[in-house]
Amino acid sequence: MKKNYDKKHMERSYEPGELVAVWTPIRKIGKCEKLLRKYFGPYRILKKLSNVNYLIEPKDNPGQDTLIVHVSRIKPYFERIDELLRVTIVYGDHALAERTCQKCFAWFKSGNFDLEDEERSGAPSKFENEELEARLDEDPTQMRKGTRKNTWCHSTSHFSWE
Repeated sequence: MKKNYDKKHMERSYEPGELVAVWTPIRKIGKCEKLLRKYFGPYRILKKLSNVNYLIEPKDNPGQDTLIVHVSRIKPYFERIDELLRVTIVYGDHALAERTCQKCFAWFKSGNFDLEDEERSGAPSKFENEELEARLDEDPTQMRKGTRKNTWCHSTSHFSWE
């Protein structure tokens, strides 16, 4: 049995000052245990007491609530910054919307690296009604001003203008 354990076991060691997360099992009535947080932190390593035990303290409250923790309950702590926040920080107002990024990644994952716009289904972008085209050419803001009575649009629809 020891041989099987030793095959997969990795020796872990932490230096004083490193940030770690501590495994702390919690249970809440009415909550699914597998969906609850298991690791809490960040904690700072203060001292290595033995090969397997460490003295730690909360990063935010130095000097308070020091704990002695076994190495099997510790893992490295990494600050989590939302990827969308990182993109926004780098690109500012020029960042793409989250949904646009998701669509692009889906295209790339499927092997589609073409960035040109494709034809979309739905209402045609060109109007077949000559009267409507003429009015839009005169004043393109008419569609936004709400001057049409009928809002249902189709290439063969007839509109009633005021």
